[in-house]
Amino acid sequence: TLVANMASDAAQQEYMPAPNEAFQFIDSKGEIADEHETSADGRSLNSFFSLNRNFLDKGFDYSVVAVLGPQSSGKSTLLNMLFGTHFAVMDAYISRTRTTQGVWMGVSHTEGPKDAEAVVVLDVEGTDSRERGEEDVAFERKTSLFSLALSSVLMINMWMHDIGRYNASNTALLKTVLELNLQLFQRSLGAGTTKTLLFFVIRDHTVTPLDALKGIIIRDIEEIWKSIAKPAEMTNSRLTDLFDMDFAALPHKVHQPEPFVKEVTTLRERFLNPNHPESILKREYRKGIPADGFYPFAYEVWQTIKANRDLDLPSQKEMLAMYRCEEIAEAAYTRFVQELVPIRTQTDKGVLVENYGAKASELLNNTLQEYEKPASRYHPETSARREAQLRGRVVSELFEVFSKQITRLGAHAIQHFHERAAEVLPDPEAGTSPRPGKPSPSDITNFAEIAKKLAQESFEYFESNARASVLPDSEWTFQEEHETLVKVVEKEVGRLRKAYISKLLSDIKDLLDETIAHNLTRVFDKAEPDMWAQARKVFQNGLETSEEQLRKRLVGFEVEGDAADEYIEQMRVRAIELVKTKLRERTEYLPMRMAKRFDEYFVLDERGLPRRWKKDDDVAAVFTSARERTEVLLERFSLIRLKSEDDKVVYLTKDEVSQDLKPTGQVRQDDSRVVLNIDACEATLDRFRKETESAYLQALRDQESAVRLTGVPGYIIILIIILGFNEFVALISNPFLLLLTLMVGGGLYVVYVLNLGGPVRGILESLLASFVDKLREGMQKVDAISHPAPPASPSRPPSAGSSRAKRE
Repeated sequence: TLVANMASDAAQQEYMPAPNEAFQFIDSKGEIADEHETSADGRSLNSFFSLNRNFLDKGFDYSVVAVLGPQSSGKSTLLNMLFGTHFAVMDAYISRTRTTQGVWMGVSHTEGPKDAEAVVVLDVEGTDSRERGEEDVAFERKTSLFSLALSSVLMINMWMHDIGRYNASNTALLKTVLELNLQLFQRSLGAGTTKTLLFFVIRDHTVTPLDALKGIIIRDIEEIWKSIAKPAEMTNSRLTDLFDMDFAALPHKVHQPEPFVKEVTTLRERFLNPNHPESILKREYRKGIPADGFYPFAYEVWQTIKANRDLDLPSQKEMLAMYRCEEIAEAAYTRFVQELVPIRTQTDKGVLVENYGAKASELLNNTLQEYEKPASRYHPETSARREAQLRGRVVSELFEVFSKQITRLGAHAIQHFHERAAEVLPDPEAGTSPRPGKPSPSDITNFAEIAKKLAQESFEYFESNARASVLPDSEWTFQEEHETLVKVVEKEVGRLRKAYISKLLSDIKDLLDETIAHNLTRVFDKAEPDMWAQARKVFQNGLETSEEQLRKRLVGFEVEGDAADEYIEQMRVRAIELVKTKLRERTEYLPMRMAKRFDEYFVLDERGLPRRWKKDDDVAAVFTSARERTEVLLERFSLIRLKSEDDKVVYLTKDEVSQDLKPTGQVRQDDSRVVLNIDACEATLDRFRKETESAYLQALRDQESAVRLTGVPGYIIILIIILGFNEFVALISNPFLLLLTLMVGGGLYVVYVLNLGGPVRGILESLLASFVDKLREGMQKVDAISHPAPPASPSRPPSAGSSRAKRE
């Protein structure tokens, strides 16, 4: 409603609110209101806050908006239309004089319920007023700085035709305000730093595109930021670290009333609608001061500003000096930037600049000399102050190149370390030297000494070039980069040490294989009763040899004490694992070894020849003994016994009834010493017993054959000799029969001696069975030929039964 009423009367008369609806925060003399003191209209600041929806209870839910701009530029009217405040406005039909004196305050609220967020609106006295004149322009700077320090959003009201002008657009004022804001209130950037929105309202906008106007303003502000003196902590800060910028353009209020009201309504929506997509009052712009602490904070800010003498207007000589020194400094700085381009390009490409410190000093001195000669004719303090600012800008640019130079130098130092390491140290992964005369990795016994020398060379290379890059008489340092280099080089040395120690451990592993694995294979293959005593001796001898070699080599890596003991322990674990591996390999052939060992005890005799079973031999007893002596191998191969007390440990036992294996309980199945668990042992034993049953049956058959051969009575043999004497004479008289008899007799003797009666009998029985089958087949063919079948009847075929009867 308020906007509509003002729109209807916009071309006739300014809106005149009641004077008691706003509160004068700072009067024209620069005195800030006391929060408890009652003003002439009977109000105090606290009562003013209380009447505005209990502002003091808002906590952090409020924003501060202030407006700066020339006198009589419509600032108060704009604030009234935007926020519904009632600041006094000028009657353009009477005169164009100062209306707002000092700083006035109003409170508005965003759209929403009664507890909506508050907006503190500060209407600041216009700049460049006739009433103030030149002598009291310092008051403008103080109120402007005060507004900037408190505001979430600082509106800058400016005429479009003043854009690009230095004073009319308040560029000089903004420069001083921003500079003093940094000195007084913004000493450094940190986690608690909040931004302020600089909101430029361009009045009487006509045909010039808004984007073009934006570009001009942004460039002007950025140039202001570059030129202002900054605290040391903020030398490299950017404008965007502290400020955001936004823009709005408004048509002419008198000549274009309806478009003007329309744009103001749109702008009002952006201010007071928190859900608007382009909302202006964002939370990140708030200063973090609770509502009940707003006045104490504002009071302290104003007192600080009043006490700072730098806000006083300079004299005319100082103004001239500021203007001319600015031009001279910019010219000198421009030439400096051009001369710095080749050096900057070189560092950007990663190429080191030799003696950069001397070159930087020459550039700095030339730039300052170029400035000092013409600037010395102007106000000394102003000239010196601008020279210090110029020096700061030049040193800042030089330091940026220096930082890149030092970063590149660190990379070059690391590369230098790698190149020297490649020249002196062989590749730890290589088995032999890649070039003649270069040692192999196994020959490196003084790695620590070599690594220290290489690292020191890299550090000296970095430090010498870094010192030559420092600007003389500056506070530049490369300590951080040097520490980074040390860490990287130490990391590389650690990587090489790890690789060489890994190679050393690999060599020790080969030594363990040579001294332990090969000898253990022979011990395990023999599987003698003292197998583990022999294995322990082999293991201990190999371990002592390897440990001696490892300790001796680790000294060259400066690895001693507990660290060396860790590697020794790793080697011991490796040796134990090697024993376990070898034992597992041999257990894969355990069934074959048991079969061979059983044959040695049962099939062969003491001479290693096939056993000849006699009538009186106890085959069952020999078989049982051979089995028991063979099954002992399971106990030997199922458990690692590298300690002498392990010989007393019994892992397996037999059930007295079923003769099945079962654990004794002296060793757990998950013990690291166990190689064959109980299941594997039972499977091996079952297989062995099944394979040996055939040998037992064969032995019984051989014994039966021997009994038959030796069972003929003696008188029968005498009778055969007497009755067959003539045949014997005839046999020896005929050479052919004699030779045949000797051959047959010799063959039978060999069969008897070698105990091959069983196999030969099996062959003969097979031949006899085959002969009988052939004979039966021949008799059937003869019978078929002797009794041919009668021809079949044409009426019906012969029955199967009749033909079968005839054949029978």
